[in-house]
Amino acid sequence: MASRPWITLGPSDWIKYTTSIGGYEHITLADGSGIQLNTDSEIRARLTPRKREIELIRGEALIKVVHDVRRPFTINAANIWVQADPAAKATAAVVLRLRAPRGVDVSVTQGSVVLAPYDRIIDVTFRRDPSYRSTLAEGDTAVVRPEGVHLAKVGLEELNRKLSWTAGLLSFQGETLTEVTDEFNRYNRKHLVVTDPAIADRKIGGAFQATDPDSFVLALEKWFGVHADQQEPTSSGSTVIRLG
Repeated sequence: MASRPWITLGPSDWIKYTTSIGGYEHITLADGSGIQLNTDSEIRARLTPRKREIELIRGEALIKVVHDVRRPFTINAANIWVQADPAAKATAAVVLRLRAPRGVDVSVTQGSVVLAPYDRIIDVTFRRDPSYRSTLAEGDTAVVRPEGVHLAKVGLEELNRKLSWTAGLLSFQGETLTEVTDEFNRYNRKHLVVTDPAIADRKIGGAFQATDPDSFVLALEKWFGVHADQQEPTSSGSTVIRLG
């Protein structure tokens, strides 16, 4: 979908952006920052003379922040906030994905950001600290869950794989069949269901079109010996493909 420009409103007005299942949108804000919104996602954004704010309500977004020393850029998601590091004086890019019930995954693809909680969070050493904050640089990831935060460093290849959705692809490297079908179901109303526990943990690799589950199922049948049984559409128009 073509880039949608920021529409300037009053200083206290939020603008909401959403995508449908299988949808994708690129948004350009008035300050030049960009947001790539993944499938079934929702954000709201507000720019004022003093600050720039994004709230990720559901789904996943890649946010590229143009540096502006006068106006901090803050992203709220679940119980944390992520702020482009004002000391870095450079463009920052970060991917955030909300996880149920109160989790968020953060990956920094460019520059650096500051990660901190709204209230109180348990850091990776499981030390309760209401002032906990951490600076994440390019290649750093944070898996934030109610029970704690796991920090890790990943390579450029893995970062690019995480961003394959921006090109309409899903890329896997050893995920289980259950994990893979869960990913496909985020992008499609035709859902894949693993019915045989014997194949649920089978490792899958490769890149596939995110909105083409039929081609993925054909690959499973050809290369992995998986049997697929497609059910008739329901009254709501949804279809289930059972994998066994």
